Amino acid sequence: MNLQPFVHPNHGVESTSLIQKSVVEGLPGRPPRLIYYRDFETVDSAPEYKNLEFWAKYGVNFAALVAYLHTTYLGRLYLKWNYLYSLLLMKYFPYLAFFKFGIRASFVNIFQEDPTDDTKPKPNSEYYKPKEPEPWYRIILGAFW
Repeated sequence: MNLQPFVHPNHGVESTSLIQKSVVEGLPGRPPRLIYYRDFETVDSAPEYKNLEFWAKYGVNFAALVAYLHTTYLGRLYLKWNYLYSLLLMKYFPYLAFFKFGIRASFVNIFQEDPTDDTKPKPNSEYYKPKEPEPWYRIILGAFW
């Protein structure tokens, strides 16, 4: 990997030079593409960001806001207390589980390890297939769940 310390905004770097080749055999190969410095000056200009749906963009921006909040002292303090408060509610007052499983069955040990999952992993090519447009009610409900 031969990267120069300063890359001019008009010179591209091949994406394959930044990523190690997968050790898993039989995966479909993706053609290398040039990544330009100017593509990532803002998030809006990144090609992958343009392909996201509205709520996915909202999630990315919210995660960036939380990451920025975590860099400040008051932000870390708030996130720590929020985390501890969430653990307290999950352990001693799981109010969401009350409605689904009943009061007695909803008290579980959240720190116990779950059994292993048997689902087979999907290749990344499954995520790049064209998607059907979502109905309007799913878009609205996506804001809440």
